[in-house]
Amino acid sequence: LLVSQIKGYEIEENLGPNAWGTAFQARQVSLDRIVYLTVLPPSEMETSVHSLARSCAAITHPHIVSGIDFGESEAGYYLVTEWIEGPTVSDVVERGGPLAEERVLDLAVALAQALDYASRKGLVHGNLNPEAIVLVACGSPKLRGLGADRDDAQSGEDYRSPEQRGQRATDVRSDIYALGAVLVA
Repeated sequence: LLVSQIKGYEIEENLGPNAWGTAFQARQVSLDRIVYLTVLPPSEMETSVHSLARSCAAITHPHIVSGIDFGESEAGYYLVTEWIEGPTVSDVVERGGPLAEERVLDLAVALAQALDYASRKGLVHGNLNPEAIVLVACGSPKLRGLGADRDDAQSGEDYRSPEQRGQRATDVRSDIYALGAVLVA
C-alpha cells in the first residue's frame, strides 16, 4: 500500500484490518488532529463506498463516531472518521466482569437512541458487538463501524440476527437484535 501518499494525512500507526479494509491512526495535517483512516481494498465498488461515506458524514449524533473525509489516492479509496479514545465494552467486561445493571440501562438508552437516529438517516450498523462500542472519557458510549454489515465482518458473529446469519436483507431490527444480545452478554 502507498498509504503514506494520502494527501493531507500522515500515517502514525497501522492498526490492522477492520470490516472495510486496513485501518490506520493518522494525523490530519490541516487541522493537526488524530483521525481513524481506513484504506479500502481495490475490489470495493466506488458507488457503494461513496454512498456510505456520504451517509456517515451526514450523521451528527453524540453516540456515533463522525465521518470526516472520503477520497481516492494511489493507495485506493479511503474513509476517515473521528479518532476516539477509550476502552470498548468488550475491554471493560474482560477486565472487570459484567457491568452493573444501572450502567447497562444507561448504555441501552444511549445506543438505542443512536441506532434510531442512524435508521432515520437510512443507515444500519450491521455488525453491532461489544468491540463496536467505545466508552469515551466521560463514560458515554460511541458507536463505531456504522454500515459494517458485510459478509467478511466476523467480529460480531455471535450478535448477528437470524436474517444476517441467513444472508437476508437487514434493517434496524437486526441492530436492535444485536443490541439486545450485547446487553445480555
